[in-house]
Amino acid sequence: MKLQLCPLILCLTLLGVQPPALAQTRPSESSHEQIKTGIEQFLYQRQPGDFIQQQIEVGKIDPRLKLAACEQREFFLPPGSREWGKLTVGVRCISPKPWTIYVATTVRVFGDYISTAKALTAGQVISETDLRIIKGELSSLAPGLITHIKQAVGKTLLTSQAAGVSL
Repeated sequence: MKLQLCPLILCLTLLGVQPPALAQTRPSESSHEQIKTGIEQFLYQRQPGDFIQQQIEVGKIDPRLKLAACEQREFFLPPGSREWGKLTVGVRCISPKPWTIYVATTVRVFGDYISTAKALTAGQVISETDLRIIKGELSSLAPGLITHIKQAVGKTLLTSQAAGVSL
């Protein structure tokens, strides 16, 4: 049987026709796993390198969602999005058949931040002895967090701060 198919396959190949078993097929759908991996890479590249650790957890993409195969994919954060915490990442196919989806994602970032070593009063000028370095999850704290002591030393407090409060 194999020998009988060889001349047929050779003839079809010379005519430019490829049997289905030999045809180079491109996937007709975009893989959800490839999209999730792309989101992780996109977010890792956006994070500064001075953190102790980063954890990126990409949400589940509805398995019923069938996306056309994509040759040129673009990842983006919607305007006004934060870089960490709970966020949404956009994935856009530019060609050949455009589509866009949004995927819920959580980015947890761990590193050093500055907190008060003792209670401080409003109007007080901050010195190094008033502060301490804490290791913890930065993504769960307020934006604008101070991560280096030099950023706070010499500044004047507008409000009183209890001991152990992040600045």
